[in-house]
Amino acid sequence: MPMNPVRNALTIDVEDWYHDESRGSGPATDAEIALHGPRVEENLRRMLEILEETDTRATLFCLASLAGKHPELLREAHARGHEIASHGTRHLPLGDRKPDEVREDLRRSRETLENLVGSPVAGFRAPFFLREAADLWALDCVAEAGFQWDSSWLPLRYQPAAAEYITPEGLPGRLASGLWEFPLPLSQLPTGHTLPLAGGGF
Repeated sequence: MPMNPVRNALTIDVEDWYHDESRGSGPATDAEIALHGPRVEENLRRMLEILEETDTRATLFCLASLAGKHPELLREAHARGHEIASHGTRHLPLGDRKPDEVREDLRRSRETLENLVGSPVAGFRAPFFLREAADLWALDCVAEAGFQWDSSWLPLRYQPAAAEYITPEGLPGRLASGLWEFPLPLSQLPTGHTLPLAGGGF
């Protein structure tokens, strides 16, 4: 008896090493970028080749700032059938910013990417994810910026204060704002520890 194929969702955050503006030493300087060089173009091209070889389509959460530097690369990814979603304009934790600033950043990122690929951008993922219930107010900003779904919540531990936004089981659900939330997946280890199946810098 044939088994039903397993469907998985593959998402990739598209950013360069120097986009992390929250590091302790501050944003990377022009000298640091020149020394180490940008890497996103080479890495994303290789990733697109691997996805093509395996007949796989992915959702690419792209920083809108990349649209000005690598527009043809993002258009190529879209033309190959990959979904272009937003990763914001600046790579800063949303919880550290003011709501008005977050709304403007998200709106601008969506419009920039939509103008680039010529189709609606429906999804968003927050830089550094959303890991604390105190930061979940940002999901209202995501909805107000015109996004239809989000995949930012990383529920490493159950937080009762998050229940207004997220189901206790951490399952996908539709919020009061109309936004669909798809939390990042977790795996429970035999030791009782929780391991996130997402996120990683390479």
